[in-house]
Amino acid sequence: MKTTSTSPILVLMSFVSCLAVLLIFPLLSSGQLITGPQISPATQTAKIIADEMNQEFDRRIHLHTRLFALFWRNPDATPDQIAAALGNQALRLFQLSRENIENIDCLATLLGKDVSDYIPAADRLPPPTVTPNPDGTATLGTEP
Repeated sequence: MKTTSTSPILVLMSFVSCLAVLLIFPLLSSGQLITGPQISPATQTAKIIADEMNQEFDRRIHLHTRLFALFWRNPDATPDQIAAALGNQALRLFQLSRENIENIDCLATLLGKDVSDYIPAADRLPPPTVTPNPDGTATLGTEP
């Protein structure tokens, strides 16, 4: 008669597997192992709202900084050339810029800061003169 012997390693692995099932299964079924501390729906919602507000504030700062640099510091075209190429969108660019800066300033004040904490003064200066034309274009002046 031939006898088979079981490896001590296999016996130990079977024991550990059974022990794991006995210890972990009750935790899995009760949800204690998977979830961490419970966060109330109000706290979760408040975090989402705060994150969205911060993202919007950051987006506005980025938009202003990007458009300002593209228009006023463009190495490939002058502001006059860009304004002419924008056509009847040029005036909207200046209106958007002005309203965006006012909004960023307001939000900065709500946070107890100054707009210059987010956008340097040199990036907030309006052009010397912008003359709106009836067709929506804008003419840039060189004198204040």
